[in-house]
Amino acid sequence: MYLSVVIPAYNEARRILPTLARFDEWLSAQGWPYEVLVADDGSTDGTVDLVRAFGADHPAVRVSPQDTNRGKGYALKRGVTETAGAFVLYTDADLPVDPAALPWFIAPLETGGYDLTIASRWVPGAPPPEGVPPSRAAISTTFRLLMRPFILNGVADTQCGFKAFRGPVARHLFPQLTIDRFAFDVELIYLAQRAGYRIKEVPVCIHHAEGSTVHPLRDSLDTLRDLVRIKLNDRRGLYSR
Repeated sequence: MYLSVVIPAYNEARRILPTLARFDEWLSAQGWPYEVLVADDGSTDGTVDLVRAFGADHPAVRVSPQDTNRGKGYALKRGVTETAGAFVLYTDADLPVDPAALPWFIAPLETGGYDLTIASRWVPGAPPPEGVPPSRAAISTTFRLLMRPFILNGVADTQCGFKAFRGPVARHLFPQLTIDRFAFDVELIYLAQRAGYRIKEVPVCIHHAEGSTVHPLRDSLDTLRDLVRIKLNDRRGLYSR
């Protein structure tokens, strides 16, 4: 298996089919052996049934259902452990980056220079994100300021939902996650740097889609709590190398 794509999904019935169709179309044209796994997070809107119906006609696509909503980090932790690809990509269901950009993410991993590539809105050469409301931009800026003390080597953008890994690296890092919700990305980068993995930020245009399930006040408070928890976890020796 060359590539595994993992898509976390919670009540994504409105958006999941166009995303699956775009991935399946583009990946089929590359001639790569691939799989697309939707890691459901306890959806109640028929997301699982839609993916199953799509997978009936597109055998590379499947769903891993879950009874209860636990959070995006938890869904990805579970989904990545089910992958078999030499490379693993995770992308949000709203498709923030088009699959046609995948070679920019896979090539640095394939040549052996990097272990993890992440889409970045804040490195030189990255165009401004498209369609981002001012409220979301403000939340993003605040989060970047909060998380600075928790990242070792100056990664500019931890939160974009489009990251690629060498397969063994993904399957080493994700099982260690203890953060179930939005701060899991910070924990993931923290663990990667702690283990000495090489990270490359890829400047790309990020497309904002309406319909986010983010709750600004509640999730900001939860994230601040989780950032502190990451540091405490490390001091308690809960992370392996």
